[in-house]
Amino acid sequence: MKSVFKFLCSIVVGMLVGFGLVMAGFAVFSDKQVSDLVGAMASVSMVVSMIASFIAVLLALVVQTLIHEAGHLLFGLLTGYRFVSFRIFNFTIIKSGGHLAVKRFSVLGTAGQCLMAPPTGVPLHQVPYALYNFGGVIANVITATIALIALLALESSQRDAFIVMFLSFMVLIGLVYTFLNGIPMKIGGMPNDGYNGLYLGRHANSRVCFGRQLMVSEQVQNGVRPGEMPDEWFEILDINLADPMQLALANMKASRLIDKFEFDKALQEFEKLREPSRKFTIFSREIDCELVFLYLVTGNVDKAKEIYTKQLESYVRQYAKTMSSKDRVRFALALYADGNPERALRLINNLKNHAHCYLFQGEVNSDLAIMEHLLRQNA
Repeated sequence: MKSVFKFLCSIVVGMLVGFGLVMAGFAVFSDKQVSDLVGAMASVSMVVSMIASFIAVLLALVVQTLIHEAGHLLFGLLTGYRFVSFRIFNFTIIKSGGHLAVKRFSVLGTAGQCLMAPPTGVPLHQVPYALYNFGGVIANVITATIALIALLALESSQRDAFIVMFLSFMVLIGLVYTFLNGIPMKIGGMPNDGYNGLYLGRHANSRVCFGRQLMVSEQVQNGVRPGEMPDEWFEILDINLADPMQLALANMKASRLIDKFEFDKALQEFEKLREPSRKFTIFSREIDCELVFLYLVTGNVDKAKEIYTKQLESYVRQYAKTMSSKDRVRFALALYADGNPERALRLINNLKNHAHCYLFQGEVNSDLAIMEHLLRQNA
């Protein structure tokens, strides 16, 4: 999402630079006043066109985002995956207790996400992955092609300006999404569909970790704590931490130790993961959050403060409303760094009051249990 907005912003900046050059050329080579050109551009029709263009860009962006995630959903269902959640921007539709519900959730560097559970009865290393992972790109290519055909098919007499702009941006943004998601790369430090697909295609271990991540996410969404899940879901042989799939599962395994109150062991695991996570911004920030928490609860307040930079503090504040683990970090800061048990208690009560708002209920149950355990220890 941020990458698309950066792309659109670059277009706007280019337009402004171009406008400046046109104005400079007009002033130098024309015998007319610059005010004549400015007056023409400030006309009502020009303002209306600019507003219509902005609406067309915004609408095309939303539609292509929706289509991208719908592509993951469609091709996932066609290859045996089960629906877990479907997110567009901050709004997430989840399946809970046999019913659909709407929650708020966000992930750094993404505009949406379609989570599904892997097909049952199939070994994880043999689970189909290509269509599910590349379904969004396929859907964007198809949509951009249809929009281009419709644009070319319009007769001159039917060429409504807004429709032309909308179809044009549908083609442009569809191609941008295809490029940003289809070609293996990291966007804002987050591996894209192509990057994930590349590792999934090369390594059976990556496919196993991918399937287990989906299984864990499904259970956590349904209220199961990580410590209550089977041990074998988190075991990884011959782990390669340069692989985002394997790194993600290693992160889950370390987080599971926190859920089981094994803080010293968890600290050791997260310290091992810190350097490999630097390649992926989302993992790096999440691991730093857990290290701050673990250094605090194991008595190394100075180290925790060293890691808790202004940037990380901003990240914690930004995601506190959608990830309960961020309140757990703030709780530890209040209790161990600030010596403020009253604020720590307020954070627990606030999380209890808003527990139903969070997407991953198992994470909420875990964080509340950890916070109450630590508060009792410090009573």
